[in-house]
Amino acid sequence: MALKETPRGKDLPLPKDYRPQNGTPYKVQDGDDWVKIAKRRGIKVWELIYFNFKTTNPREVNFYLERNVGCPEAPDKKNYMFSSSSAPGIIYIPAKDTGIIDVVDATVAFDEREVRVISSSGLNPIVLKSMSGAVEYMVQQIKARVRVQGFITLLRFHGHGASGGINLAAGQEDFDEHHSGFSNVNWISVSASLAQLRPYFASQGRVELHGCNVAQGAAGLLFLRRLAKIWRVPVSAGEEKQYAGNEFNQFVFEGPVYTVLPNGVMMSGIP
Repeated sequence: MALKETPRGKDLPLPKDYRPQNGTPYKVQDGDDWVKIAKRRGIKVWELIYFNFKTTNPREVNFYLERNVGCPEAPDKKNYMFSSSSAPGIIYIPAKDTGIIDVVDATVAFDEREVRVISSSGLNPIVLKSMSGAVEYMVQQIKARVRVQGFITLLRFHGHGASGGINLAAGQEDFDEHHSGFSNVNWISVSASLAQLRPYFASQGRVELHGCNVAQGAAGLLFLRRLAKIWRVPVSAGEEKQYAGNEFNQFVFEGPVYTVLPNGVMMSGIP
């Protein structure tokens, strides 16, 4: 009988459906083992195991392999092994540290599809839905994910927009005191939260706001200047409706694009 031990301690054992934050699910196959999977992903074996089960105790690992992953006993009868027949047969791979952070308002069905498209590119977006205080929540989620300063090379926001604002968690333009987005309208009350992200940008970092009409008119350019100044990185947004040609094109602007540098200089162009 395989050697296993039930983890003990506060909040242990982990739930049967436990999913580590920022983990990408991987379905184990015949011939897989921890060493092979870790090598393919370029990470250390025990870092991968700990990421999944919060333990490096082999007997506790066996407990989770049987209960959470559904693995069969190995031929040595002391451990459990990965198999295509394991049910559910899922472990989780830490998200790649690309320096790219995507924030998506997934309040409506269209944006749910957008999340799947972004995820299919190998990225792991921060997903927000109908909530007040979304600005501060988003900031804390980004800080928890990047962990170290100077990390972010590209921060992209995907949500409904309007001249001088981008939505985070309402499915519509909502820039009032509920802080479901950020804009010129609620700038005074959200700017301190947004400023917390400044040290987390890399020296060549930048921001893209993929929402409709964000850079439109004087209000749009004022908004970009405010963000570029507070984050000290270039900030870009489109003047017109986005996704008009391809509703699943999350990464390319459509129509005229404006970029404002930290010193306030504005550049424009058509992608």
